[in-house]
Amino acid sequence: HEISGEVHSQPGVMRYWVVSYFPIFQGNEAPSSVGSVLLEITDRKRAELELRLAKERLQYLLAASPAVIFSCKPSENCTVTFMSENVKEVLGYDAREFLENPSFWKGKIYPKDLEKTHLNGEGITEDMVGYEYRLQHKKGYYCWVYSELKLLRDERGNPLEWVGYLIDISDRKAAETALRDS
Repeated sequence: HEISGEVHSQPGVMRYWVVSYFPIFQGNEAPSSVGSVLLEITDRKRAELELRLAKERLQYLLAASPAVIFSCKPSENCTVTFMSENVKEVLGYDAREFLENPSFWKGKIYPKDLEKTHLNGEGITEDMVGYEYRLQHKKGYYCWVYSELKLLRDERGNPLEWVGYLIDISDRKAAETALRDS
């Protein structure tokens, strides 16, 4: 059972406790009394609140960002382990589509651009890489994206995970083409 209350010696200061009640037996008869243990959990409650606020802030930043944030395993097929929800606004797909199908992303890359990416089946030797390539939007057309990845390693130097982002650079590529054509 959790209880909270204001400390009388410090008005405006809330403290939180958790209380456990248990029966006390004397012999084989029915419980003769009830015991309790009271533990102050104010610091834990503050930490929980700070964590919740940090998660809410991060979710807002991820949703409001034009960059799609993702992570993937450092294996040949780069199985996606996280995809920010704003991928829906950028590419039209739900994040779960990338998470549920390991070949989903690779299947959406313009075939001639596949060799430019980390999904081409070759091992990456650098710890930081960036690519420009075309990726199919859910509506069927291809948009240009820039994707940058950083390899995270454990304390022994073994690869743990790729973390990265992608942004739509279609407007920039169209401007470059228009400039080149003029």
